[in-house]
Amino acid sequence: MSFVQGGTARAVIDADITGTTIVRVTDGGTLEVGRSVGSGQTVILNGPSVLQIDRPAAFAGQVNLIGGQIDLEGLANADSYTFQNDMLSIFSAGKVIDTLRLTDSTTNGFVVQQAAGSVNVLGIIDPNNPPPGLPIHT
Repeated sequence: MSFVQGGTARAVIDADITGTTIVRVTDGGTLEVGRSVGSGQTVILNGPSVLQIDRPAAFAGQVNLIGGQIDLEGLANADSYTFQNDMLSIFSAGKVIDTLRLTDSTTNGFVVQQAAGSVNVLGIIDPNNPPPGLPIHT
């Protein structure tokens, strides 16, 4: 098990990741993944930490969202999403543009937001005032 921990801790991995590993990102740390990630990888994200995925289509790993933020870079045209059976699907114009294996371990759920050039998945801190997000795809 590996850790990215602390408010200024930032790990950037710009190599293909294979095998089986669990990485914990906690206490305000940031993990940026620049290349492909195999299905044997698990990232445990506990807020207010950040997981930045530079190539969402090449990320086959599992994310356990306890809190924090997942940035899916390059998904600029997302307009809705679904979440079923631990699979987050991001849509644009009625077609799936990305999927992410996601375990929702948050206390208050999460919201999916469109940002400039990316999609962000945020754990909801205050359920009475959740941030705005994309609609659920129907």
